[in-house]
Amino acid sequence: YEIIFVNDGSKDDTAELVLMFRNRRPDALVFYAYDQIRGHYQAAKMRSFRDLLVSYTQIAKVKVDWIFYIDADEFLTYVGPAAHAGRITSVLTRPETSLLALVWVNCASDEPLIQTDRDMSPLDMFPLVQGTMPEATTKVGMRRAAALDPTEGNHFAQSFPLALSQMEVLSSIDWYIFHFPLRSL
Repeated sequence: YEIIFVNDGSKDDTAELVLMFRNRRPDALVFYAYDQIRGHYQAAKMRSFRDLLVSYTQIAKVKVDWIFYIDADEFLTYVGPAAHAGRITSVLTRPETSLLALVWVNCASDEPLIQTDRDMSPLDMFPLVQGTMPEATTKVGMRRAAALDPTEGNHFAQSFPLALSQMEVLSSIDWYIFHFPLRSL
């Protein structure tokens, strides 16, 4: 694994948790940065951190193929049949794919959407509400070699001068980004 953590002012134990992860997984290349810049300059900061990650991994002689911009309260999640979970591998290894569009699912609401069993997991609940969700908000994974830049919020590429056939929408194979806002916990 090659992971970059950017801590932009969290008040939890992020640094300690990253250190614990490094100690448990010495095989993982982990870069941790504390970002002191306040304000919403997310796209510019993510481009800078992406460029730093690419340089850092070149020094370590590690090949980075895909870059995903995922917040601490977002989870790349598979919701389909267990037997099909591996389909993501063929998408990630398809050389002509340059952009992965992930449907971003907000898993918090001010009002109850449905009544469920208290012990029901979000993965079991998802099929109950899936048909009611507009597939409008995305997050993206970008192939490093495509040199695409993220937008503010990291929800898409600033431009996509490639053929549409070079983009994969991962909800078609049951992969989503689940967002559990930390303020809702």
